[in-house]
Order: sequence, then structure tokens, then C-alpha cells
Amino acid sequence: MSHKNPLQELLEVSGNISIENGIATMPSGETIDFREHLVRRVLVTVSGGVSEAHADTGVEMFIFDWDDFADDPKNAKVIPKRFAHLVAENSNAPIANTDYDLPSNPRKPRMTP
Repeated sequence: MSHKNPLQELLEVSGNISIENGIATMPSGETIDFREHLVRRVLVTVSGGVSEAHADTGVEMFIFDWDDFADDPKNAKVIPKRFAHLVAENSNAPIANTDYDLPSNPRKPRMTP
């Protein structure tokens, strides 16, 4: 027996569907809340200065290491440009002028050390 999530059910419904703020309203008036299926999560654990990251499918991650940057700023990987919007305005985290190391398969989680 196959379990369908609300997104799969939504795609199988025919007729006019109204979607607002992640809630779909069917022609019958029934609603399906699929917001939780759109959220992607990342869990980062740190022990003894070593980080380990796990992510939902579809998440691209970049882990910036301040310690590596402090030790050798010329050779440390800096934050790719496509992540710049996530960096706080008052942060002096280094951001690359270009994007590099783009994922070859964006469906799989991608960690870029």
C-alpha cells in the first residue's frame, strides 16, 4: 500500500484549485495544508570543533569554517555568492565574487566544505 502525501493528492485532483499561503482549496471546499512538505531542514551538530551536517533532499548547504579562514585566509574556501543573502549584514564573513562548486544534481543534499 502506497502512502500519498498531500502534495501528491493535490496533483491528482482535477478542477480549479486555489492555493494561498501553502493551503490549497479544492473545488469541493476541502483544504489541504501542505506547508510542512515545502520546508527543508538542516541539522548541524558540533563536537570538539568538528561539525556534521544532515539535510532534507533538495537542500544545498555550505559550511564556512572561521577557524580555517583565520589560519589561512588566502586558501580557505569563502562563502559562494549564491549564499550571500543568508549572511547577516553586520557580519564580516567573506563572500566570493562568483559561485563555485555548483551541485550536479540539485535534488540531492549537497554539502560543500
